[in-house]
Amino acid sequence: TGIETTGDFLMLAGERIHNLAKCFNVRHGASRKDDYPPPRAFDDEMTDDPVRGAKITREEYDEALDGYYDARGWTREGIPTMTKLRELGLQKEAEEITQALEVTQDDRT
Repeated sequence: TGIETTGDFLMLAGERIHNLAKCFNVRHGASRKDDYPPPRAFDDEMTDDPVRGAKITREEYDEALDGYYDARGWTREGIPTMTKLRELGLQKEAEEITQALEVTQDDRT
């Protein structure tokens, strides 16, 4: 392509893409509820090695999801914060999400 890249450049590009996709989904009504597996994931034990017999509770999943959202710079509802979007140079998307939702500057509810 003629563009010199680094690993950091590619990681940033991936983060921007992931946040853009999340913004698209949020604008179309997606929220935390859509980041859960089907209910049977909490009811059935794993059947394949190396996790055979393991089971995750909804509470454990909630805790992991909170950590994931925090690491991403998203609210507890799974919405990219304005701070994160601006950090990634996605000001237009930050404005669009603000218009689509009533989200504060960096609300982590």
